[in-house]
Amino acid sequence: MPERQRPEPTLGEFDGLDAEQLESNQRRRRAEGSGRAGARAPAGSTAGRPGAARSGSRRARRQRRRFVTTLIGVVLVLGTALAVWLNQDWLRQQVSGSDTASLVEAAARAEQQGRWHGSVDGDDALSLYRRILAADADNDPARLGLRRVGEQLQVQVEQAIAAGDQERAGLLIQELAVLGLPGSRIEELQGRLQQASTSQAQGQALLAQARQALAAGDIEGDDGALALFRRLQASDSGNAVARRGIDDALAARLAQARQQVAAGDLLAAQAGIDLVAAQSAQHAGLPELRQMLAQAQAEQAAAEQQRLAQAQAEQAEQARQQQARDLAAAIDGANAHLAAGRLPQAGQGYRRALGLDPEHEPARRGLARVAAESLAQAEAAIADSNSERGRQLLAQARQAGAGESQLAPLAERLDALEGRLASVLARPELSAAEQQRLDALMNRARAADQAGRLVEPAGDSAYDLYRQVLSIDPMDEAARNGVNALPRRAQALANHHIELGQPDQADQAVAALQAMAPMNPMLPELKRQLAAAWLASAERALQAGATGQARQALERARALAPAHPDLPALAARLSGQ
Repeated sequence: MPERQRPEPTLGEFDGLDAEQLESNQRRRRAEGSGRAGARAPAGSTAGRPGAARSGSRRARRQRRRFVTTLIGVVLVLGTALAVWLNQDWLRQQVSGSDTASLVEAAARAEQQGRWHGSVDGDDALSLYRRILAADADNDPARLGLRRVGEQLQVQVEQAIAAGDQERAGLLIQELAVLGLPGSRIEELQGRLQQASTSQAQGQALLAQARQALAAGDIEGDDGALALFRRLQASDSGNAVARRGIDDALAARLAQARQQVAAGDLLAAQAGIDLVAAQSAQHAGLPELRQMLAQAQAEQAAAEQQRLAQAQAEQAEQARQQQARDLAAAIDGANAHLAAGRLPQAGQGYRRALGLDPEHEPARRGLARVAAESLAQAEAAIADSNSERGRQLLAQARQAGAGESQLAPLAERLDALEGRLASVLARPELSAAEQQRLDALMNRARAADQAGRLVEPAGDSAYDLYRQVLSIDPMDEAARNGVNALPRRAQALANHHIELGQPDQADQAVAALQAMAPMNPMLPELKRQLAAAWLASAERALQAGATGQARQALERARALAPAHPDLPALAARLSGQ
């Protein structure tokens, strides 16, 4: 082969390695080294020292061995490279073309058999490709083969890091550096090796934390034993210690669940069972514990059902008693309203009672009385030509349950009345004299109204004057409003004089209301209040010694409210005078 200037063979950039052969060689060398070390072990060995001392000693020996091995490897590789470079011409002369082809075939077989490097006999792919390139630096098959070797060495570095063999990974990285792997890739692999070393230390700390949590019975949660062992397993899926820790944590949680079942905390027990089932669906402890939980749940459900039935019975009894109280209150209130002539309120109370008990006979009778009284008042209102009041009373009677046979005749009379009023109330054309007379009557009516002369004196009372205006103009709105407001005015005056202790004036207002609206629902209550005012006046007169005046006041009270409860006592006192 002619001599020429050739570049030294390099691998260029590659990103994968294989380490099986190197691992085998390293194991063999370590075995030989340990044998020699055993033969030379001094009598004063530290085998019996505490664990911390042994760990420190092993770590120091490992570091020294790693440094020496690395140094030797670097020297050998550099020496080999230097020797090859210095003798490259001689090697080219020694290796013929046929020899090169044989070496290429041998290197290919070494690749197929996984002998990538580190063979004692030098028949590994790395050694063979180096021999070829030493003789022929331009040999493309050898250069490509050497690239494949470098890629396989990177794979082996990855495997060594994954297996936690940091020493072997460091040697492989050094050999890759000698082979010419780019510095960026070397730094990356060294960084990963350092990261793996750090991760291993973190794993030991995580394992200690997980064991501590397990010993404390802290199983669940992000800082519980189960989560910590899971994190340890996630960092190393083949970690048997992590798997055993997970099994121990699940067993501990099942034990806690069993205690919770015994203590009646079934929700917590169910949560524990669910946790274990989610982690290990076929866990051997689950069937028995589930059966225990189901039995406890059945017993708890039966007790809860019994408690619920008892609570429902108590609630039903309380509701019955409350209904009875509400029913009695509704009947009492309705009766009081009926006695006072407040028919709408009485009807409402009786209907409320029937809502509580549809078969309550006193409520039915009371509502029938409200209907009958409403019909009677409606008939009186129609007779008094008060169609609006008649309509209200008929509606009230219908709501109280009056039958159509009772309502129909009065409804017909009311329709006829409204027809007559419509024809009568057609507004006439007034002459100037009639208009002047109407205005004068309205002025007199308003003055009488303001003076409180509602129905007296006859012919000059507000009531009579308003009626005279309406006789001239039935559609006069002011007169109609005045007449319609007189009952309310009388009621207001009566209340005012009663509050002031003026029964005489109140008596006049009540008499006016009686004359204008004998069916007014507030009239009975006003009479009762006025009777009480007369009794108070009689009491004052009796205390002052004016027995005659006291008797007159007593008779006025008796005329207004014969059944007043204070009448008998006062009458007895007057009889004793």
